[in-house]
Amino acid sequence: MALGAHEALGSAIDHARSSSRARRQAPRCSPRARTCSCSSGAHPLPDERSLAAGAQLLAWVDALPPQARPLFLISGGASSLVEVLRRA
Repeated sequence: MALGAHEALGSAIDHARSSSRARRQAPRCSPRARTCSCSSGAHPLPDERSLAAGAQLLAWVDALPPQARPLFLISGGASSLVEVLRRA
């Protein structure tokens, strides 16, 4: 999906983040993005990698420039791969 977005949007994408299952190949970002970060989580049950990926995603969103217009591409399994626990 990320590569397809880069094909469609080209240089409009400045910053990219990708997450995938740990047992698959490493997450990939398009070389067209100026910055790219990747993380791996567990599926179908989240683990500590999923929690780390969730924390990394929140930090990544917080660090986006104010003028950024984020596009999120979310597919099946995302609720396990990128996990953030509900705060009481």
